[in-house]
Amino acid sequence: MAILNEAIEKFPDNAMFYLEKGKLYLIQHNYIEMVAWAEKAIHKNPAYTEAYDLLGQYHAKAGNRERAENYYLKIKSLQGKKQ
Repeated sequence: MAILNEAIEKFPDNAMFYLEKGKLYLIQHNYIEMVAWAEKAIHKNPAYTEAYDLLGQYHAKAGNRERAENYYLKIKSLQGKKQ
């Protein structure tokens, strides 16, 4: 975790480090923090599909189907813009 904190401090605009921190919280079953850090990653990079995917998976497993679908639709929309 300390390495990610240093990376975020040195590169505050790099969304990948925020998402990786969120993944560490997921491993620790700290879902509130995982969601917060994944959302921070999206704030830094609104086109970061991996962050939307993590949130979609979490909400699907938590039984919040509508919210999960919204994240998956966002991914589809972003992928359509790349073509």
